[in-house]
Amino acid sequence: MTTQSRNVKFAGVPAVKVRDALRNVDLIDDKYIQRRCRLSGAAATAVVQELLKRKYMKPSPDGGNLYVLTRAGERFALASGPPRIPRSKAGKIVSGVLARLKEINGSDYAYQILTLVVYGSYLTNKAHIGDVDFAVQLKPRFADPEKQTRYENKRVDIALYLGHDFSNITVRLIWPRQEVLQHLRGRVRGVSLHSLDDFIRMKKHKKFAYKVLVGDEKQIREYRALPKR
Repeated sequence: MTTQSRNVKFAGVPAVKVRDALRNVDLIDDKYIQRRCRLSGAAATAVVQELLKRKYMKPSPDGGNLYVLTRAGERFALASGPPRIPRSKAGKIVSGVLARLKEINGSDYAYQILTLVVYGSYLTNKAHIGDVDFAVQLKPRFADPEKQTRYENKRVDIALYLGHDFSNITVRLIWPRQEVLQHLRGRVRGVSLHSLDDFIRMKKHKKFAYKVLVGDEKQIREYRALPKR
């Protein structure tokens, strides 16, 4: 299916409208679709169910009726979208992500970035690529679970004070991690973030390429016998 066809719809909603809502988003729920697509609650739920049926989304590991895009969903979100990224700009994207990582790890967030891996088309010889894919592993600020929980609650209180609206309790609970990922992405088109766990579990072809930008490369390779470069 291509989103170029004006007749393609998701539960009655034009595919282009749904596609645009899925761009540059980490977590998705019914309320997000309702707000972005300007739908009723019932219509938004129907769109979510259609996306799940087409395997464009899957349940988030965080639970709470939250969803994340599958690889097919990511391709759909990018379909007929902005032009592909020239290699020169891709290099600047990586440099920008590394600069923001240093800001994050030197800030007062509840989480720091322990591991950052870049992989996929960025490491090929293609003149133009799609998004630059990164795998990210976060580390709690404190080793003491109780101290970490108190600090996470403090970060949530700060967000509420600044006017941030949480659609449900799960979104509120995972906010301390989400704000780190939002900072890492920045407002830059072409940055695609994935968990390190998803990166390790994903199927890899023989020419699969990756580069550890931050973290223990040997340990990452040993997780599931990643191919050597």
